[in-house]
Amino acid sequence: MNEGECYVGQPYTGYALNKDGDEEFIIIGVLMKKELFFRSFLPVLSADTALFRFFLEPRTNQFSDEFLHLKFEKNSPLRTLLEMMVREYADPGEDTQAILKPLVMAALMHIARQYRAEKAEVNCDRLSEQIVRYMGEHTDAVSLGDIAAHFAYHPNYISGLLRRELGKTFSLILLELRMERAVMLLKGTDLPIEETAYMLGYSNSSNFYKAFREYYHCSPREYMERNEE
Repeated sequence: MNEGECYVGQPYTGYALNKDGDEEFIIIGVLMKKELFFRSFLPVLSADTALFRFFLEPRTNQFSDEFLHLKFEKNSPLRTLLEMMVREYADPGEDTQAILKPLVMAALMHIARQYRAEKAEVNCDRLSEQIVRYMGEHTDAVSLGDIAAHFAYHPNYISGLLRRELGKTFSLILLELRMERAVMLLKGTDLPIEETAYMLGYSNSSNFYKAFREYYHCSPREYMERNEE
């Protein structure tokens, strides 16, 4: 690795970092418990579908070789955030954990922003595909009104377009996106159902249970028992 580079590994991934060249520099490693990451930080990063899958799908693969390799400019705020974390960790106080958590949150958000910038995809030609991608990035809170405002079309036009080109209603597409994420969360985390429901945009666990059962014809627990690896 070179100065200004950032590597992000997946759960269970083993890795070793080597620098290029003879000049000495410092490598800062940030490790965190999976439970803390899933509960506190994943909800912030989950808007990006690719990142969501990156952190959840390799849940048991101890030999995964996937990683994110990002490059940051010298004036990037990420440098400052890491330096602040190192200083706080080196000289901890009673409020160290309370200080570190927002610093880590800000660092992850900068990493997610850089990831989106480096992996930016060319816009799809079909508006319907752009709409579905937008829905996937806002599964916790999206409506036809939101989409209409974002793409500058009337809600009725959006609804008709989805039916015409995809053969599905807005509600069905949103349900499919939420249920896909629900399965990944159930398999990849130990989050309580209440938190899983909240991340998916359900106001309470009862509504989530009802939607899950209607979609998969079984409860979340039964689904996991049937699909154990």
